[in-house]
Amino acid sequence: MVLKIQSLVIGYWLFVIGYWLFVIGYWLFVIGYWLFVVCCLLLVIGYWLSCSALKLHIKKQ
Repeated sequence: MVLKIQSLVIGYWLFVIGYWLFVIGYWLFVIGYWLFVVCCLLLVIGYWLSCSALKLHIKKQ
C-alpha cells in the first residue's frame, strides 16, 4: 500500500515537472520563432536598402 502511494506521488510530480518543462519549451519555441521571423525581415530590409543605396551610388558616379 505504501509503495503504491509513493509511486503515485512520484508519478504525479514527474507529470507536473514534465508538464511545466513542456509549457516553458513551447513558449521558448514561440518566442524563438518570432525572433527568427523578425531577423529574416530585418535581413531582407537591410539587403534591399543596401542594394538600393549601392545602385544610387553607382548612378551618381
